[in-house]
Amino acid sequence: MGSTEIISYDLNLYVRKTYRFVEVVVVIDYGDVVVGIDVVSSGVKLSDYRYALAVLKDGTMTVYDDVGLGRLIRLLWELKPKLIALDNIMELGGSKKNVVKIVKLLPPESELVQVTLSADEFVDLRKLASKAGIVLEHGKLTPQKTAEVLAILSSKGYGKVLKLFEDRVKVVISRGRVPGSGGSSSERFKRGLRTSVLSAVKRFKEELDSRGIDYDLTFRESDGGIERAVFTIYTRRSEISSILRVVKGFNVSIRVKPVLKKKFLSLVSSNLTTDKFIIVGVDPGIETGLAIVDLDLNPLLVLSSKNLDREEILQIIRKYGIP
Repeated sequence: MGSTEIISYDLNLYVRKTYRFVEVVVVIDYGDVVVGIDVVSSGVKLSDYRYALAVLKDGTMTVYDDVGLGRLIRLLWELKPKLIALDNIMELGGSKKNVVKIVKLLPPESELVQVTLSADEFVDLRKLASKAGIVLEHGKLTPQKTAEVLAILSSKGYGKVLKLFEDRVKVVISRGRVPGSGGSSSERFKRGLRTSVLSAVKRFKEELDSRGIDYDLTFRESDGGIERAVFTIYTRRSEISSILRVVKGFNVSIRVKPVLKKKFLSLVSSNLTTDKFIIVGVDPGIETGLAIVDLDLNPLLVLSSKNLDREEILQIIRKYGIP
């Protein structure tokens, strides 16, 4: 279990701040929550990952020393931060697949900020901290301290907001239960499910129409109702959250599929391979230890995993640079 430490800072936060990032204008109100996240330990699977979380609100910093992915996501949904600040987007999950999986779980109201990214160029975190007047001790920053610095810097307008999703969402409405096979009672049950889907589709459509939200609708009809309907809705994911609560029912399944921006996917892909030089340490065996640092001896990865083969080790190393 990770511990929680509460620290008070005099951050000279104004009542209201407006910061212009590279592509997005973000307004920070006094009382808004800003969260910094850094990786404590990583691994091959997402379940191996542990994170440090620094929560900044009203000049007070709350630090969660060590949390797993599940608790991290739960905390973010409870806090609904205005900004989620990272050192590097790839640190969230280590691979494109994992990063995409995680960002789809984040609260739609939150903006993701890569603090070390400026005009598509990486900037050293210590240099940014010095520029912002933050005095850091010499030596390696702990993940907890890094998370604190990320939260403070993002609250002061440093970094780039990563636009994760298109202003377009797909919502799939289908039956929520699987009918049994055979018999007239089974057919009645199927018709009842289709009727439930039809009712949910009508209700959802009415809610969209009443709000003036633009959408496309395709559906597959069947005896007694609708088997499946797909809404393509041209708005932000956060705009439809309240509507979804209205139409959910026991016999109906509603799945929301946010559409990731191609530019964001390109940014993630560009982080997978880098031409920077790194130092790698490997301790082979049944349980392999792997450590990667940059030329300034800043740790990039520390993991221990069973049954890692040579190719898997090389794939991990390539994500961080050239050894």
